[in-house]
Amino acid sequence: MELDLPVSSPLDVDAFAVTVSPAALLSQFGRGAYITLASYAKDFDDLEHFSSWIHFGTLGVLFRCHPQYKIPLLERLRGAPQHSKVYKNEHPTAFAMGEPMMSLGIVVDALQAIGCTSVRLQGYGMKVPLQSFQDPLAFGDPLHPMCEANMYDVGCTYLTRAITLAAPALTAVRSGYRCYPSALRVGMGYGGLEFRSSSRRDGISHFKAYPVLVHVLKGVAQRAGQGGQPMNVSTVKERIKTLKAWRDRLQNVSTHLADPQWLLLAGGLLGSAPRAKD
Repeated sequence: MELDLPVSSPLDVDAFAVTVSPAALLSQFGRGAYITLASYAKDFDDLEHFSSWIHFGTLGVLFRCHPQYKIPLLERLRGAPQHSKVYKNEHPTAFAMGEPMMSLGIVVDALQAIGCTSVRLQGYGMKVPLQSFQDPLAFGDPLHPMCEANMYDVGCTYLTRAITLAAPALTAVRSGYRCYPSALRVGMGYGGLEFRSSSRRDGISHFKAYPVLVHVLKGVAQRAGQGGQPMNVSTVKERIKTLKAWRDRLQNVSTHLADPQWLLLAGGLLGSAPRAKD
């Protein structure tokens, strides 16, 4: 697919998930950095192989290890010389009760002592220009045994004078494309596109295309409208306050994004037999 449109930004890295050795963590962060041990299981869109791995800490990025090391790591941190007050979290992919903070050097020493050789680093939401991205692999382990499972979410923004909505061709729907309708009734079923594949030779396993408006909404919504039915007046008032703030922020966005007259319904960007809408 080729889009003959101006690019508003260079390629940027939105997220990554890479596997490194514990020693490589010291090369990137240093022994004196402080890691917060995890008391919750953070969701992250990673390969299925890592779905059971333990989220054991956060230092800007998420740290995960194989579940077989959960108890040994806890016991090691509780023993000499650390004697840390760390207690097991019963959730299968969370690590500790509470969120104690400790030196990364202490945690790395403990990981090495129990024989852990692989730590999964997961970062998201940074949107760093590709030329400025500091790949964790640059600090060590480019040839780690699990390097083929490293993943990067790379994005690029194309500017248009419209809010472009799309839908897959009818023949493409059966090939794994999904459409996420946008703009309610005005969008008439058109919206963003998603495609997943495990067999592409270029290594691309997940493709998404959606209007910049989605980024605007994500940036200002702050969970507005999420959650179950409010059970008391206080919750209702708080949600109304949040939604009003959301509306006020949207009023400050570029006018060509907010004006419905610029809405463009473009179907069939992928595949043949497009679903065109005049």
